[in-house]
Amino acid sequence: MFHRAIQLGATVLFTLGGLGGLVHAQDPGSLLVYPMFDNRPGQFTLFAVTNATDGLVNGQATSVTANFVFVDEDCSKTYATEDLTPNDTYSGFVRAINETPNSRGYFFVYASALDDPDTPVVSNSLIGTVIHIDAFNNASYELLPTSYLGMGEALEPTDVNGDGQFGLDGTEYSMSPSSLMFPMFLGQSTFGSSTELVVLSLGATSGSTTVIDLDIYNDNEEVYSAQHQVSNCWSRTRLNLISGIFTAQFLRNFTNDDPGEFVGFPFIEAGWTQLHGQFLVDANGGNVGSPAILGALIRRDSAWSMRPFGLRENPNGLLQR
Repeated sequence: MFHRAIQLGATVLFTLGGLGGLVHAQDPGSLLVYPMFDNRPGQFTLFAVTNATDGLVNGQATSVTANFVFVDEDCSKTYATEDLTPNDTYSGFVRAINETPNSRGYFFVYASALDDPDTPVVSNSLIGTVIHIDAFNNASYELLPTSYLGMGEALEPTDVNGDGQFGLDGTEYSMSPSSLMFPMFLGQSTFGSSTELVVLSLGATSGSTTVIDLDIYNDNEEVYSAQHQVSNCWSRTRLNLISGIFTAQFLRNFTNDDPGEFVGFPFIEAGWTQLHGQFLVDANGGNVGSPAILGALIRRDSAWSMRPFGLRENPNGLLQR
């Protein structure tokens, strides 16, 4: 039997015109970015996308086509589509609609006019989730997508500048967070980490490198710095391979550790971390400062995942079909 998954993370909060200072759960959107899929042997990713609306636009039901773009870790892409009528849901195994063997990475789903993937539209009614089953580690966990609102009136095209890309800049779709904040990590073994960091570099292409700055805090307000590089579009890396600062040995022996924490089990070390995209260099040497990133933490041995909090807004996000 698989362990019960626990979704610990918080959703990214958006403050938009008309909503004032309201703090609310993540809104349905016109574009959903799912942080992971994995088609390798022993790995099974279940997906769901739902057109959660029964509204009418100009007297017509708001049916749309859900367009799937699977982005492999090397930035190669696979595509699938499904028409969604109001309140329709579409779910199943990723490998049933993306048959690329041994592939893994992230994917996004955008709403378009019916049977017209070249015309993305505003349809802020898409919701979804992913449940990943890891048969090798007898574990499963949920990973919620990040929702991007389409800017404009319902069913209007979102590609304002006609470049065929998805601008996550507040003009076509809402913006990504500027920084990602994970409220907790547990100190890792020096010899092998059980927690992995998943990073999506939005705007990356094949041959690009994204450099990410990390602020890593212990349990006593002390902060240490590290960097992590993402080659191409997506990575999943054990924390101890990113930096030894994440290890229990470092936190316990080389910082001003709070001996009273972790409460209830003081021999466990813990901290929190914040990530920010520093720069992206593409295969041609072009440089983008402060690239937009998304991410998640996954702990394999105890079957939980964590979505980050988002801080401020980053207009540099970009997705390509």
